[in-house]
Amino acid sequence: MKSIEGCRAQFAVTNECAFLDNAAVAPMSERACERMREYIDEAARLARPAGRKWAETAQSARSMAAALMGARVDEIAFTSSTSMGLALIAASLDWRAGESVVTAANEFPANMYPWLNLKRRGVHVKAVAPRGDGRVAVEDLAAAIDRHTRVVALSWVGFNTGLRVDLARLGRECRRRGALLVVDAIQGLGAFDMKVAEWGVAAAAADAHKWLLGPEGIALLYVSRKLADSLNPAVVGWKSVRNPYDFLHYDFTLADGAARFEQGTNNTAGVHGLCGALELIEKAGSSQITARCRHLAEYLRVGLRAKGLKELWPHGAHDWSPIVAFDAPGGDGPEAARALEKDGIIVTGRAGFLRASPHFYNNETDIDRLLSAF
Repeated sequence: MKSIEGCRAQFAVTNECAFLDNAAVAPMSERACERMREYIDEAARLARPAGRKWAETAQSARSMAAALMGARVDEIAFTSSTSMGLALIAASLDWRAGESVVTAANEFPANMYPWLNLKRRGVHVKAVAPRGDGRVAVEDLAAAIDRHTRVVALSWVGFNTGLRVDLARLGRECRRRGALLVVDAIQGLGAFDMKVAEWGVAAAAADAHKWLLGPEGIALLYVSRKLADSLNPAVVGWKSVRNPYDFLHYDFTLADGAARFEQGTNNTAGVHGLCGALELIEKAGSSQITARCRHLAEYLRVGLRAKGLKELWPHGAHDWSPIVAFDAPGGDGPEAARALEKDGIIVTGRAGFLRASPHFYNNETDIDRLLSAF
């Protein structure tokens, strides 16, 4: 793989259609598929004797994920989804009646329902409205934090708007006010590096099936070591303890770090696929991926303007992402998306708009196909 352009050959979907919907369920690379086939073959032929190798693959995936997120390896756990990761954090905090969570009024439900579920424990959710330009301003979030606020829960990148929050700045505001910053990172991780420790993020979750280009059903959960060691997980299992393989010695000493949030056997096939996906990201280079995503997103924006199509939430130099939402011709987003799909062009349609989300394996030809349809 001599250049980032060579990564395109890793994606069979490019032979089938112009796939510009990576913010939904992205295609898996051949490397991710190879890793999963490797596991399936070993599970069929060897089963338990391959367990040591499977554990090494899991540790490799943790190490690459930690590097991508700016975390320590012992701060990374595997879980089944972004929703599960956020729910585990929400349910494991020792809440007191009257405490609150600050979030955004336009959050994806995965980062809303785990907090609303705390109402029965006397926890109040304060949803900050976005401004007229779609941005949820850091200063508005900070202003909503008061002495009762325990958590600020926010998506790194808006699933509809594509606007990226300055987590470093928000993290500083949270630290200043004594609140924990919990992040839904699914729409950013893989397109951008994170720096969770530097930014003051207490916990973050991201499924593999979007910008990480991995399989569904496997997700990363980051929990800072300081926070993890202070939490008693709401759900535990045989692997949640420090010595899980000492089966008949029931020592309920929780595992150190994020490992206490892994209750039992992981989705081993999914971990293999995630490992392959992370290997491809590592080989392509995170900075190159980000630069390529930025180029393709801007190429799309220029083309939309030339077609007279309005971008709904224009991005700036510091809050851009590869998610581009624009008015759907005819005013019906789902219908426009269905028509495009018939022509081999895959985007998301919602209400009156379309959402396109190119990744680094895409090229200008994919975007030209979309633009030529209007």
